[in-house]
Amino acid sequence: LTRGGGGVVKHHIMNANLMRNGCDECVLINTGQEFDGSDSGARLDEAKSWGKIRMNATPVKICADATLIFPLLVAQTFAKDFHEAKGK
Repeated sequence: LTRGGGGVVKHHIMNANLMRNGCDECVLINTGQEFDGSDSGARLDEAKSWGKIRMNATPVKICADATLIFPLLVAQTFAKDFHEAKGK
């Protein structure tokens, strides 16, 4: 699961993972903080305790604006491999 942003959509995606015994992998990108009490700010260990993320998973939460970080994340993973393969 890679999810940019938060709110109701994040809530439903995370809850849907309860039906499949949790996410295998999880990267969340949003600006939600724990102190504001929002679902977006919920800590990842809380999601593990609810079964939304599997206990053996190593989730990552990036506290930043998703519109800035997601393109950089894609460029550093998929595009990098594409260009390396194309050059061979």
